[in-house]
Amino acid sequence: MRYKPTAFLATATPESANPTGVYTDPSLCTPVQYFEHVTSMWHPICNPVVRLKGAPSPLSLASFHLCSFDPAQRASEAKRLAMLGQPNMAAIIGGDCNSYPHRSDDETAALPDWDKITDRSHFEARTIERGGERVSDTRPDEILAGEHDGRPPVFKDLGHHAATVLGQSDALAPTASLWRTDQGPMRRIDRIYATPQVAEALTGLEVIVTDDVREVSDHAPVVATFSLAKLRRALSGTPGEKAVAA
Repeated sequence: MRYKPTAFLATATPESANPTGVYTDPSLCTPVQYFEHVTSMWHPICNPVVRLKGAPSPLSLASFHLCSFDPAQRASEAKRLAMLGQPNMAAIIGGDCNSYPHRSDDETAALPDWDKITDRSHFEARTIERGGERVSDTRPDEILAGEHDGRPPVFKDLGHHAATVLGQSDALAPTASLWRTDQGPMRRIDRIYATPQVAEALTGLEVIVTDDVREVSDHAPVVATFSLAKLRRALSGTPGEKAVAA
């Protein structure tokens, strides 16, 4: 029996007619709240909050698309997303980060060699100044999944978690530039994050690259799979009965 998913779509913008969106399975969870975070965002964040059947605490879901042209804007947007990882919340968030993972040693796709990329506008859009040099922008990932002065990360990068904890090295496969050649080799700029207690329920992550995918996009879908029993336990230990708008 086929089910009809519950669809949430954020408002499109004049700059892009492709809104962020989240689909939920009504047989699995019930929507209880919906937030659309618009202020100072290039794309509004689509943020439904659901109650998983059999779990007492809510789960916040968010689809995002960080700014394609301004590293400072992306950093601000990442800080907005970090509000969805407050201590009294459980969340899974995912989207196009238009920037790079900060743990470069673990990645299968290296950071760009900017000497080999001739597109100056892309250089301006994807680099930041650090230590007197222009380097690849990793700030959004640092904000969302980095440790600072002994403080734990707000979220776990599920690709990194699957690779380093679950032993799935292919979880770090690059996701973007499937057929574009003007921005250098493929990079892992599309990522899914989860609050730490939710990340522990992850059973696997897959980057899907097929001919059918290449026909419709230069980005590959990223699919995270969770243990339902572990996810229910994670949500049972989450304080707070009501989600908080970021």
